Amino acid sequence: MRPLSHAVTHGVSHAVVRAAAVFTLAAGLTVPALVTAPAAHAAPAADITGISTFDDGRLNVVLSAHALWVKVDVLASDLPGAQVLASTDDLTWNSTGSVYGWATAEAPALPEGTALGDYPVAVTYRLPGGTVQRRQDAGTYSYKLRTGVERAAFDRASLDYDHRTAVLTGRATTYDPRTGERTPARAGTKVEIRYTLNGNGHYTPVRTTVATDADGAFSLTATPVAPMTGVGAVVVQPAADTDPDEALSVDALGIERTRYRITAKLGAKRVHAGDSVRVTGRAERLTADGWKPFAGETAVSSSDAPDHNSTTVRGLMGSGRTAADGTFGYGAKAGRTTDVHTFLRPSAFLQEAPSALGSVAVPQRFKFTGVKISIDAYGKLRATGKFAAPYCENEKIVLQASTNGRDGWAELKKGTTQYDGNGSGCAFTLETGGFVSSYYRVSHAETDRFLGGTSAPVRVGRTATRFASFKVSNTRPAQDASFTASGSLQRHLDGKWKAYGGAKVTLVFKPRSQNQWYWVAKGRTGSGGKYSLKGRGYEDGDWVVVLEPDAKHFYAESKKVYVNVR
Repeated sequence: MRPLSHAVTHGVSHAVVRAAAVFTLAAGLTVPALVTAPAAHAAPAADITGISTFDDGRLNVVLSAHALWVKVDVLASDLPGAQVLASTDDLTWNSTGSVYGWATAEAPALPEGTALGDYPVAVTYRLPGGTVQRRQDAGTYSYKLRTGVERAAFDRASLDYDHRTAVLTGRATTYDPRTGERTPARAGTKVEIRYTLNGNGHYTPVRTTVATDADGAFSLTATPVAPMTGVGAVVVQPAADTDPDEALSVDALGIERTRYRITAKLGAKRVHAGDSVRVTGRAERLTADGWKPFAGETAVSSSDAPDHNSTTVRGLMGSGRTAADGTFGYGAKAGRTTDVHTFLRPSAFLQEAPSALGSVAVPQRFKFTGVKISIDAYGKLRATGKFAAPYCENEKIVLQASTNGRDGWAELKKGTTQYDGNGSGCAFTLETGGFVSSYYRVSHAETDRFLGGTSAPVRVGRTATRFASFKVSNTRPAQDASFTASGSLQRHLDGKWKAYGGAKVTLVFKPRSQNQWYWVAKGRTGSGGKYSLKGRGYEDGDWVVVLEPDAKHFYAESKKVYVNVR
C-alpha cells in the first residue's frame, strides 16, 4: 500500500510502470516497457460519473471497473497550475450494494495546516484500448469533520401487550481528517431517528430529532402503536465545517401479539331504527397460565367484519370496556337490518381473532298508497293498492273490518304483496265477502323487514233490498198463453224495510230441461214498490223476478215459482 505524497512532483509510479507494460503487451509490441507515464489527454466527461468521500475519509471514483490505471490528485484550487496537496494511484475496485467505484486505500493526508473545506480532485486514468486521460474537474474531496452515529440499539428486542415502551440509545462521533481520529460528537449535535410504523400493510413514516450530550450520547423513548421497521439514525443540520456520515441502520422493533377470544350475545333480535340493542359478552386472553379474563380492553360491535389492518372500526354501532372479569355490556345502535360483529378494537398488540357474530333486524318504514276498497251489488268486497317500499315482495297483509272504524277490528282476508315490476313498491288485491255497511282497512303487522301499519279506514256499503212478494197469475197456462208476474220490492232504510219505487226489475225464466236463465220482460217498480210483468207459457220451468241494482243497492231476487204448461 503506497501512501499519498505531499510533494508536487514525483518519480514514476510503480503502478504507472505496470500499466505501461500492460499497454505495451496489449499492443503486441516487443519494445521495452515504458519507464515514464505517457502524456495525458483531456478525458471524456462521460467516463467519470462521480467523486465521493467515504465516512472514513477515503476517496471513491465512479469509473469503469475495467480501468487499467487510476490516479487521483487533490488540488489546492481549481485554478490552472494549482498545487497538488495529495496524490495516489493506490486505488482498488470496490462494489458493495449500491456503492461502487475505485477507492483509495487510505484517506488523503493533506499538508499540516490545510484548512477544512472541499478541494478539487483531478483524475488520471487509462481504459483498455485507450490513451491516458485526465479529468481536471472530476469532483471534490470533502476535507471536513465527519460526524455520524457510531452505534444505536433498543433496550429490548421486541414489545408485547404488557411491555409497550422501548428506549433507543446510541452515540455519535466525529472524524477529524487532520488527526485521523474519532472523538465524541459535539454536545447538541442533532440526530434524526427515522423509522416506519408498519401497521399491517399501512405504512407511516416517522422522523424524530434528538440531541447528543457532552459524551455524544443520545436516547429516544418509543411507545409505538405498530412495529418499527426501517429504523435508522443519522446526523442532521451539521455545522458548516462538518459533513454527516451515512445513516446507521438499527434493528427493527417488533411486537409480539397477544391471542384472545370473545363471546357475545344480543338482547333482542329486532329493534326500531335509532334504538339500541344490548350487547353482552366476555373476552379472555391467553397467558402462560392458560386463558384468563381480559380486563381493560375495548369491545366493539359493528355492522362490518373487523379489519385487523386498521384501528378504525367501520360501521361502529357501540363499544364498552371489559371489566376485571373480562365481561362487557353496552348498547349498540342499529340503523338497518344487519349482521353484528363483536370483537376487541384492533391493535398491533392483539392477534387476529374471529368476531362473535349475531344479527339484528331493523324494520323499515312503508306506506299504503292508492288503496281502494269497494263492495259490489252481490256483496263481494275488493281491496287494491300498493305497499310502497323497496324489496317488499311477499309481505303479509290483512283486510280488516270494524263497525265503528276505531276498534274491534276483525280479520276478513289474508294475502301477500306482489312486485309490481316498476320498482315503486308492491301491489296487492284482497277479495272476500263483505257486510251491508262497515269500516274497512288493510293492515300489516310488524316483521323483521317492515314496521306495522294500516291504511286509512273507509266506510263502504250498499242498501239492502228484498222482494216482499212475488206471484204468477196462472201457474198452469196453456201453451204460449200469457200470464202476469207481480209483487212488491223493498229496501232497508233507517232501520226499516220500506217500499223501493223506481227500481229496475226483470222477469227471467229457466226451462225445466236447461240450466240457462233467459230474461223475458223488464220494467220498473211503482212508487209503492209494486211491479207487474208479463210472461208466456213457453214450456215448463221456473220463473223469478230480479233487481237490476244501481251503484247504491245490493242485488235481490224473488222466490222461484214453477209454471206447468198444459
